[in-house]
Parts: sequence; C-alpha cells; structure tokens
Amino acid sequence: GEDNATSATQEFEITVTPVNDAPTVASLSDQEIEAGNSLSLQIEVTDVDDLNTAQDINFEILQGPDSLTVSNSGLITFNSTITIVRTLFIIH
Repeated sequence: GEDNATSATQEFEITVTPVNDAPTVASLSDQEIEAGNSLSLQIEVTDVDDLNTAQDINFEILQGPDSLTVSNSGLITFNSTITIVRTLFIIH
C-alpha cells in the first residue's frame, strides 16, 4: 500500500430478516363479583409484528359456563348466578 494512505472505504449491505413474534396478552387479575351481577373485562393483546392486531386475533372460550361470552374484540362478559361459585374460565 501507499505510505501516505490514511483511510479506505468499503460498502456493504446488512439484511435483517424479521421473525414472527408471538402476540402478548396483558394479564387479568382474579375477579370477584356477587351472585346475580355482571362483569365485563377487556382482553388487551399486542403484537409487534402486526399493527392491526385487533382485526387479526381470534378469541375462544375453552372452559366456562354458558353465561360467559367473549366478543371478537376480546370483551369478556360474565353474568353470574347463585349456582356458579369459584369457577375456572379458560379463554384461548
């Protein structure tokens, strides 16, 4: 090389390949209501890979009484009765 050279330049590309990260669900705390009352909770879901998460997430009740519903937007509604005590609900 030359004795007077102080720098050299090299161009190159870096390709970042995206990965499909799983969506995250904000935790819901245990809830308590009196028999005969109703309860509504909103499930909060975020997905760093999808700006339209609300349109692309599906909710399904896997275990729970008929009085438990979940909407397409993740709104859980529960209408309690005197016969439902300490019941586990599983929503997928």
